[in-house]
Amino acid sequence: MIRRQPRSTLVPYTTRFRSTPSSSSPPSPSIIMPIHYGDKVRIRHCATGHRLHSHPHNYPGGSNQQQVTCFQGKDSNDWWRFKPPHGHPGHGRDGQPVRNGDHVRLEHCATGRNLHSHRIRAHCTGQYGDQHEVSCFQKHQQGDANDNWRVECRGNLDRSDRFKLIHIDTNGALHSHPHKYSFMDQHEVTTFLKRDHNDDWNIEDIERMHHGQGQGQGQ
Repeated sequence: MIRRQPRSTLVPYTTRFRSTPSSSSPPSPSIIMPIHYGDKVRIRHCATGHRLHSHPHNYPGGSNQQQVTCFQGKDSNDWWRFKPPHGHPGHGRDGQPVRNGDHVRLEHCATGRNLHSHRIRAHCTGQYGDQHEVSCFQKHQQGDANDNWRVECRGNLDRSDRFKLIHIDTNGALHSHPHKYSFMDQHEVTTFLKRDHNDDWNIEDIERMHHGQGQGQGQ
């Protein structure tokens, strides 16, 4: 039987750092702010300053799953949360730090769907053979192993760190660039089988969860 979880309390925390589309510098390391499972975060692409974003619209081709983009502005569709990999309870690590080497899922907070990739060609740059589509697919505990990503950072993930997310099944790095989708004026997000500076991300904003409240074992 799945125990009903107590309502979690999110405490808004917004970093002092503010990016512009041309900014490539991460936040100042002077404020240490570790990232925990269960926290809501905005994830910023270091090279472009745009934010990892999704919304309840599907790709017109490819997988026809929910679109993932990089967005210059800020809205409620920019929030994500780290949770354990597929096959593990969604709140099973709440309050624990996200560490280098962890296998994780990223849940899109507004739609509940998991960040996902597969071997379908990317929409703008798929012709090169080394970039795959990124989507959001299935909600909460539904989904499959293609929702799993590996964190690459220094020690525990901190808001001042640049980090990478590597898709477990394809070994592609979560990646963006200034190529825009033909159907939307936002930057493409892919997984990239090679590695370059467009694979780097940092945490821009956090809504901190109060931890240690005995989360249940449901999704």
